[in-house]
Amino acid sequence: MRIFRVKVRFLIAFVLLPLSAMASANEVDSTNTVSRLSPREFNAIPVQVRTTLIELGCTIPQVSYFSKEKSNVISGNFAKRGQIDYAVLCSRNGVSHIQVVWGGQARCESELQMKEDSMFFQQEDSGKMEYSRVLGVTPQRAIVKLSPADEGSKLSAPYHDAIQDAFAEKGSAIFYCEKGKWHALEGAD
Repeated sequence: MRIFRVKVRFLIAFVLLPLSAMASANEVDSTNTVSRLSPREFNAIPVQVRTTLIELGCTIPQVSYFSKEKSNVISGNFAKRGQIDYAVLCSRNGVSHIQVVWGGQARCESELQMKEDSMFFQQEDSGKMEYSRVLGVTPQRAIVKLSPADEGSKLSAPYHDAIQDAFAEKGSAIFYCEKGKWHALEGAD
């Protein structure tokens, strides 16, 4: 009886261990297809912004689909003209969101658009799968021409920049901060 228990335990360990190792390898493979940089690698942003992003545990996924330059860190006047704010695509555990580090008192929620990184892959001409979620700045003059994505959303005349969240060459959404609330606007398709 004792020998049988040992054999069963060995068999369970032999069968379950490779299955759990395979699951871990698949998780690693799916997350390693996205190149992510530490906020420390973005010397152009202020130290206090980098420190905040590091404290939040952010890594910044990179888009190599159409550019070899560092991406997904932008700055603009996202809440008020003259106030410099930073927006970063913050990735943790295969999920990314837009993280805004506000440069003054005017602000909206600091986190928006949480999405699985796996939703933003597309195949390039060589057949390689590439991560393609990219942030951009939509200047005030371009916002005037955009329609609200939400029917009930009323936007006064825009006075500052907005954040563009795009799936490269597929479509985008624009987010405008006004009076402490984000307004979603239709982006380019």
